[in-house]
Amino acid sequence: MNNNSIHVTLFEDLPVEILLKIFHLLSLDELVTKFLGLNTYINLVIQSLTHIKHTIINNDTNAIDLRHLFATQIDRLIITRSPSVDFTSLNNLRSLTIKYGTVKQLYDILPQHFPRLEILHINGLDDVSAANARERIISDLFKIIFSNRFPRLRICTATQIGILVSKPEWTKSPALLYLQLDSATAHVRDQIYSTCPNLRSFKSFLPPISAVSLSTFSPYAKRLHYDLMKIQQWKSENRFILDYCSTFYNGRPPSHFGDLPTITRLFDSTDNIFILGRILPNNTPYNSGSFLIKITVLSGYPFQSPVGCFLDPIYHPNVRANGRHCCDWIGPHFQWTPTFTLVNLVNSIIHIIENPDLQNHRDIDIANEYQNNYERFYDKALKCTLKYGRPRI
Repeated sequence: MNNNSIHVTLFEDLPVEILLKIFHLLSLDELVTKFLGLNTYINLVIQSLTHIKHTIINNDTNAIDLRHLFATQIDRLIITRSPSVDFTSLNNLRSLTIKYGTVKQLYDILPQHFPRLEILHINGLDDVSAANARERIISDLFKIIFSNRFPRLRICTATQIGILVSKPEWTKSPALLYLQLDSATAHVRDQIYSTCPNLRSFKSFLPPISAVSLSTFSPYAKRLHYDLMKIQQWKSENRFILDYCSTFYNGRPPSHFGDLPTITRLFDSTDNIFILGRILPNNTPYNSGSFLIKITVLSGYPFQSPVGCFLDPIYHPNVRANGRHCCDWIGPHFQWTPTFTLVNLVNSIIHIIENPDLQNHRDIDIANEYQNNYERFYDKALKCTLKYGRPRI
């Protein structure tokens, strides 16, 4: 082909439909810094956008100014640790995410401000007055949500802001399809299902002991619940993340697991209790990820030892691959007795990953490599961690 025949199409010569598709993929900051001001035509296309995503982090002044300039066009807003931001003028919002907001910001989530709201995500409170206001704010907010004051709201998550208590003022919220809360007692869950008849997915995590009636539980179920509450606190210590328990958690395992169908099939008996969680090793080369484990608490617990396996590949001398990378972490020097707890078991898993026991290895080749060629072992273990390790959040 003759190079002289090549036709170069300028960006501004693209059809407006293509420009709109491109611009809809970008954040407001990207639109302004990369395209606004190129020429009058591009400016007009940007000004015609009706669905713009905007993010404000740490009270960024430029981002706050952009919020004013495009107030009627922003329909997706993410605010992170920005207590001074007033977003009530963005009345075309369809999606609102507030991470570590203030009590005032949560109180500003009102139907008169956001009549088109479809998606609401709230994660954490970062306010000195939040400790005393948590119960009141979550109560008032969900009284609005569960009374259909946001008639278009279909997705709602509220985590790390407090415990939800049921209220007689709840009426109906037929549009709500997906809901996630920090915790919910059986009574609250029943009322939520009654209030939200079209709910497709509802996830809630372990409530505090004070919020749960254990009177109907067996002594062993109570003991297991207390163990799980202790383990749940390890997340703040970067040791272990408790993701799911088939007895105390509502619904199916977390949807953020890409292999959810496979994991769900592992729950093969209603007589057993299944626990999913991620260990967070603090030693290299494993501290670049987390590793999902499954613990099966058998019906004979605590007289029967729980059975555990890794669901993620991990290159380690004390873990041997067997099907879904089963882990025989209870070695010959460790005999289960009814006095041991689930806390002891999970702690032993973390300990053995952080402190390999070459005398009781489960893979002799990896153990020899660890002892005789640590550099090669480290390289393989790091590659495996980077490939298969999950997020540490």
